[in-house]
Parts: sequence; structure tokens; C-alpha cells
Amino acid sequence: MAIIPTTSITGDQKIDQILKALGKEAIKDADIKAVLRKVARPLINDIKSRTPVDEGTLRKSIGIIKGLKGRKGKPFIIVGPRYYSPYKGFHAHLIEAGSSMYNVGYPGTKMIFQAFQGWKSGGYSVMKNQLLGLLEKKLSKLEK
Repeated sequence: MAIIPTTSITGDQKIDQILKALGKEAIKDADIKAVLRKVARPLINDIKSRTPVDEGTLRKSIGIIKGLKGRKGKPFIIVGPRYYSPYKGFHAHLIEAGSSMYNVGYPGTKMIFQAFQGWKSGGYSVMKNQLLGLLEKKLSKLEK
């Protein structure tokens, strides 16, 4: 089963200008992933706070899913319930969608969707500022 990112956040003109000034190898994928991990922390905390009370396994499983490799030049992270050991978030889709998609006796909570909608605008601006700071730092090093 392949996991495909469903949301993409693209840069604006100022970021594009700085990248052109720095050239192709302006910023490393690892640096971008570090920024993405830092910016994802409020989203993870919001999803955890919206998670209904259970025995605690679902809430503990929410985080950055590891072990997924992207192509060079296209860094990404995926936030959601982790189902691999030691986590047990395999039932998150049932709680998220509920009776609208599955034969269960309760409505979906839409906890992940609502948390992402709330995070989107603020998370984008924080990420933009973090990346701009990183790019300006690299540009100032090149100018010296």
C-alpha cells in the first residue's frame, strides 16, 4: 500500500527569488525536513487534543510517520497515526470517518481534518518565515 501526500504547500515569489539567487543546491532536503518537523509539532498536538478518550493508544500513536523516503529535491513528512510497533493507531481511520464510510455505530470525529484546517494558514506562515530565515542565512554566507 503506497502512501501518497494529499496536500502540497508551495512557496511564494520571495522564496523563489532567493532560491534563484542561491542556485540549485540552495538548501538541503534534510534542512527542509527539519523545518517541516518543527512546524508540524503544533499540528500533532492539536490532533492529539482532539482525539477522543480511549485507552490512550490512539493519542500516543499520533506523530510523524517515519520510514518513508522521498525523491531528492522533493522532501516531505507525513503526520498521522502510526500503526507500527510500539504504536497502535490502526483504528484511527474508523474514528476519523465513522459511520459515513464504515459500518460502525458512531459518527466520525473528523479530528485530523479539523486540526489540519485550523493549522493550515498559521502553519504556512511559520514555515515560510523559517524557510526564509534559513535561505537568507545561506545567502549571507555566500556573500561573505
